Amino acid sequence: MTIDQPVMLGGRYRVENELGRGGMAKVYRGQDTVLGRTVAIKILAPQYAEDQGFVQRFRREAQAAARISNQTIVSVFDTGSDDGVHFIVMEYVEGRTLADYLTGGGRIMPDRAIDIAIDVARALEAAHAQGVIHRDIKPGNIMLDGQGDVKVTDFGIARVTATAETVAQTAAVLGTASYLSPEQAQGQPVDVRSDIYSLGCVLFEMVTGRPPFPGDSPVTVASKHVLEQPTPPSQINQDVSPDLDAVILRALAKNPANRYQSATEMREDLERVKRGQPVEATPLLPAGLGTTQVIHRDQPARTAVLPPTGPPEEEKRSRWWIPVLVTLLILGLLGVVLFFLAQNLLEDEEPPAQTVSVPNVVGDPRRVAEQEIREAGLEVGDIVPAPAEDHPDEEPGTVIEQNPA
Repeated sequence: MTIDQPVMLGGRYRVENELGRGGMAKVYRGQDTVLGRTVAIKILAPQYAEDQGFVQRFRREAQAAARISNQTIVSVFDTGSDDGVHFIVMEYVEGRTLADYLTGGGRIMPDRAIDIAIDVARALEAAHAQGVIHRDIKPGNIMLDGQGDVKVTDFGIARVTATAETVAQTAAVLGTASYLSPEQAQGQPVDVRSDIYSLGCVLFEMVTGRPPFPGDSPVTVASKHVLEQPTPPSQINQDVSPDLDAVILRALAKNPANRYQSATEMREDLERVKRGQPVEATPLLPAGLGTTQVIHRDQPARTAVLPPTGPPEEEKRSRWWIPVLVTLLILGLLGVVLFFLAQNLLEDEEPPAQTVSVPNVVGDPRRVAEQEIREAGLEVGDIVPAPAEDHPDEEPGTVIEQNPA
């Protein structure tokens, strides 16, 4: 049976125009002819109608959503099958999906993005309180009505926490690659912290205009979720505050033990950001730890980052020569400095005095005496005349004394 014209399901639900479609179902606008209200009718795609695995998952969506009562979650009214058509009747929300607003790299102002994320966190609180993990939080499953109120929809792959099923056991790609948690991408069991990671991805995209890990294929994107660290949103959008950075990066921690441990924790930190108060985001723990660790501190800090761990012991031993080389370089540089310092000090000293022979010109006529002095490479100093009456035996113009001798 195909839905290509108005039909009745269950004797009361009239199917009208198509509203949207997902991987395993289409959503139609419809009318509940008994209660006289507009509803949304989700119908399992025909190619999956004969697959009991998909049928059971489809029914599980209705059961999971029906057990949750919260104004931020699209209500489920009814479910059933009619001539091989499996359907779920839900609350009709007049509005657009968050994905519509983000199409083409659109951004949402940080304050508004915080409000939306707080409402989604409230929806997750209600679901997790009933033991239900959504597993597919993404912009396409977040509705914004005409008043801007948030409604989370599509619990199509939600499961009760107590079940032992994993992503790998479904033999299908559950969740959209851009919003998969690392444990989902690796086919590991998930808990409520997987929804927190996905909400972190959505919040990242709202403030930056792109998912945290873009890629050309789902496999590439999934591997980035596992192996790469996200770019701080503030490096993409300077309007993102350090506190909002800290909240988003904590939600995107690879190790679930590093994330918020509940949707309530994340919502409360987002509310602190909104009020301008310090957030409770703690330093990240190394990825791969299997237990939760608590870091105690006297006062809450806005952001904190653990210093990088040192190199392995074997790598340290292989680099023993580095401090030796540095020491030798320092000693060599010191020697060069001392050499030039000593050289400069020696250049500043006056050269030592030299001994020269002075010719004896006493008794010589003045003209001859001056010539001998000059020929010896010396200069003639002051000439002092002596009274003739003091030296009656000497010829005038004769040198009677010299200094030095």
